[in-house]
Amino acid sequence: GWRFATDDLRVVAPDGRGGGRARLFVPLDGSGPRLVLDLELRDLDARGVTKYLPTRRFAPVAVAWLDGAFLAGRVTEARLEYAGAMRRFPFRDGGGLFRVTAPFEGVRLHYQDGWRDVEDLAGRAVFENTGLSATLTRGRLAGLQVVEGTVAMPDFRDAELAIRGRVRGDVRDALAYLQAAPVGPRLGSFFMDLRGRGPFESTLAFDFPLRRFAEREVVVETRLAGASARTPLLVEEVRGLTGTFVLRNHDLEIPGNGVTGTLYGGPLRLRARTVEAPRGQRVLVAEGEGRLLGARLQPQLGIARGTWLDGAADWRLQARWPRIEWRPAPAPL
Repeated sequence: GWRFATDDLRVVAPDGRGGGRARLFVPLDGSGPRLVLDLELRDLDARGVTKYLPTRRFAPVAVAWLDGAFLAGRVTEARLEYAGAMRRFPFRDGGGLFRVTAPFEGVRLHYQDGWRDVEDLAGRAVFENTGLSATLTRGRLAGLQVVEGTVAMPDFRDAELAIRGRVRGDVRDALAYLQAAPVGPRLGSFFMDLRGRGPFESTLAFDFPLRRFAEREVVVETRLAGASARTPLLVEEVRGLTGTFVLRNHDLEIPGNGVTGTLYGGPLRLRARTVEAPRGQRVLVAEGEGRLLGARLQPQLGIARGTWLDGAADWRLQARWPRIEWRPAPAPL
């Protein structure tokens, strides 16, 4: 058969440059050519990443996602490896290797329409045979700090995107992020009217089947540590909130021992769950209990002089909010 070899292959493209070695063997028995590449690519523009991938073998929805995902960023140095029979590419069932390994920085990732982009991402991405995996070491999301994370699409043919991560920051920024996302209005007016501040940390799990996006799953587990919150139902904000709550798709849950805090000078404990009501409607059921101090409640009632309320009182609350999708008030004519 025919053999071609070079150790000085050079690549020059608008998105970067590089070089390396190449081997090509073309047998005479008709079994098809076999190719070996080992290239080092430098100073790549992340926006052009799809030019180095075998996108003709990917599902169109996966190619569309890749084309729109990387809006900015640099890859200082990447390695491209290819070894195998060309007719078996992209080696879904073995028999070869195609791999691009790319440390990156300053990347802006647009992962889904309607959600805020992740910015200033740094980490390492690996495109191997039919899939993508990336490890994130830092980034910013709507004012929040991305501590760590992963992005994976195991097979571009199936086009199922999985994002895992851990973020921390201020409750104010987290609420603004979720309320501006598609999930926010669907949680109803109670969630959309909620305001807060203080430290938190969340674990994110997003599963986006791009071919069947209606089956997506969004899970956000948030841990509060001394945060504060305010709703239109209360004149005074709830302080010192500590505990965990979970947002699963459009359902809110405060499991276990609930979230504790302080209201009107006394302790409180909150629990919540989302249940299904008749005709398939989802209803948020909230339960609370605690103690309030009369001296703290009196000013909230508009009594500024004298001592009209004293002592303490225990209280218990159960409320049900039908999850009617929130819509902004119409603009005045």
